[in-house]
Amino acid sequence: MVRNVYTFDFDPEQIALLMKRLPETAEHVHYDLHAFADTLERMARTDE
Repeated sequence: MVRNVYTFDFDPEQIALLMKRLPETAEHVHYDLHAFADTLERMARTDE
């Protein structure tokens, strides 16, 4: 039984570039999720 068959090879240079950018990307996601949660909280308060 075979679960995954990758028909491509990973490019180590591309992966290194993505890993280098990961902290900045995670920071943006964190900020956006908090902004979204704040928006939901404001919407919930206006419905009362």
